[in-house]
Amino acid sequence: MELIQGSAGRPPEPDWQKLFPGKTAATVADRENASRYWTDAADELQRGDKLSITNAHALQRLVIAYVTYDRAAREVARHGAIVPAPKTKTPMHSPHWTAMQGASRMATAIETELTISPRRRGDGGKIAKPRKPGAADSYLKPVPTKDPKDDR
Repeated sequence: MELIQGSAGRPPEPDWQKLFPGKTAATVADRENASRYWTDAADELQRGDKLSITNAHALQRLVIAYVTYDRAAREVARHGAIVPAPKTKTPMHSPHWTAMQGASRMATAIETELTISPRRRGDGGKIAKPRKPGAADSYLKPVPTKDPKDDR
């Protein structure tokens, strides 16, 4: 069985410009944070021999959850977890508080899935490294057989 080239390698980092478009200072900071989060998570997985090209989308979702959490946390820090309702002015949970909680749950679930969290580092299997072909491999290479229909 031949491994797909790059299957045990490091997935390419997403284009954060496309995922977080805009030129505001907050958006630029989000892109910089996303790149740092991606590198940190990929490095952690690579150190544990658990990084694969197939982890790319899970890593991307994790980074987006982190950035969403950061964005919501900024708003909660600015305005509080309880804010007045737009029409009635009665106290309610801030939508940013709800988004922050959702992003936190999502990040925790993905960290568990990827075995990134300290409690889960021992879980999960390691990515098999492709082995180097030995002398027997060329000897045992299958010989193409002749199809009897070709003799007609």
